[in-house]
Amino acid sequence: MVLQKVDGLASSALQKLLSDHKTPWTPKPRSAWTRFLVSILLRNPEALDRAIRYMQNPAGPEADKSRKIYDEAKGPNDLQFEEVLKLHGKHAALLAILQLLNNEKLGAHINTMRWSVLILDNVRFPLLTSDRPLITTNGVGLPNSHIIMPLSPTRAFVAVNDLAELARLQSLTPKDLAESINLTVVNNAVNYVWATNERQLRFVKNRMSSTVGSDEWLMAGLGPKS
Repeated sequence: MVLQKVDGLASSALQKLLSDHKTPWTPKPRSAWTRFLVSILLRNPEALDRAIRYMQNPAGPEADKSRKIYDEAKGPNDLQFEEVLKLHGKHAALLAILQLLNNEKLGAHINTMRWSVLILDNVRFPLLTSDRPLITTNGVGLPNSHIIMPLSPTRAFVAVNDLAELARLQSLTPKDLAESINLTVVNNAVNYVWATNERQLRFVKNRMSSTVGSDEWLMAGLGPKS
């Protein structure tokens, strides 16, 4: 239900990106699109399973603190701490995912990035998308950070912190940019890749899921400085 609401609010932002991305954004659709980008990281079974394992791990980073609080409050007939983790870990994981979806620091930063659309007309191999379509090289908080996501076979959303990074991306030929986006999208895919036809089927079969990794990189550059 939560993600359905996120998708609904983001639909008008998507139409703006595809048709009139150069006019100023108003706060509501801009924030809706930001929440949609973050939600893409959370709407896959791997993210939920990872969160559940984290919440159900009695040796996890926060487990000792939680165990102490629970043991001090529990009655003689209450469940042991480990049993509570097993029973309620899934619910706690869902709450943690919702907290990330509403992470003010991450959302505020993406909202302040420079947004644009990469136009890739007349390329031999159109853009692909997948169950992991969000691309970034080093999180979102560093000077040369970027976010890229295919919007259609010929359009890709891009967000940067520095206009020099946008200029670098725009200096690439449409062919090279499309090939780079497709390679990363397919490499990161877990179960699904979508295309308008089967011309890139061999490309997908040979490269799918080759570099699947953690989603924790998204916060790179936004944490406290050491």
